[in-house]
Amino acid sequence: MNKKYLGINQPIPLSVLEFALHTILNGESLDKSKLDSRLKEYISGENRRNKAISHINLIQTNNQYLLQEIRKRIDGDRFLRLQESDRKIIVICLLANTFPVFYETMKVLAMVYKVQQLINSESLLLKLSAIYGSNRGIYNAVNAVLPMLVDIGLINKVKPAIFEKGDQFKTQIPFLGEICVYTDITLSTSKTILLDDIHHRPWYDFFDFTVNPDNKFELLKLSELRQGYGYLEVKG
Repeated sequence: MNKKYLGINQPIPLSVLEFALHTILNGESLDKSKLDSRLKEYISGENRRNKAISHINLIQTNNQYLLQEIRKRIDGDRFLRLQESDRKIIVICLLANTFPVFYETMKVLAMVYKVQQLINSESLLLKLSAIYGSNRGIYNAVNAVLPMLVDIGLINKVKPAIFEKGDQFKTQIPFLGEICVYTDITLSTSKTILLDDIHHRPWYDFFDFTVNPDNKFELLKLSELRQGYGYLEVKG
């Protein structure tokens, strides 16, 4: 996917995203009227709700392979039984793979939070404009992504336009850690990631998981440069 693609200008509530994923992972079709009914709890305008629905449809169409792999292991009903942090990891990775600006925003935030505790939305917008250009599109995208990051809990709103880092999302399910690495490889400029580099890259500052090289990988392939010094790449 083109990293300069934005494609998002309307926040989608987490509860609606989880409802949609429950439906998709059960192999059922998304029902626009049901989505609209749930969105009415959060969004008053019909045009804005339609934008949110189109974004949800993009999550399904742009992640067919990843959703298929998730569904082999986690159906919709099991998805709802997962720990909250596990569900959120799936949501975050699907959003990032659909809208790369979501991934880039998380990376920028992680780099800022390494040196300071707070960031304001204006500074974030300036940093992202260096990647995407200063235009209305990136302004609208940031105004959509920030509320979603707060809703998910990746960041906390301290006061208007001021945000701090939230808690890391922990998982003990190896496949979910693998989804995080798959997302980073897919969206970064590198095609591989050294095992030793995982958790040193900004994306991983929001997650807490362990990659065990002895595990059987589902989405990734482990290659060894030399004993105990390997790298991961996406299969296929």
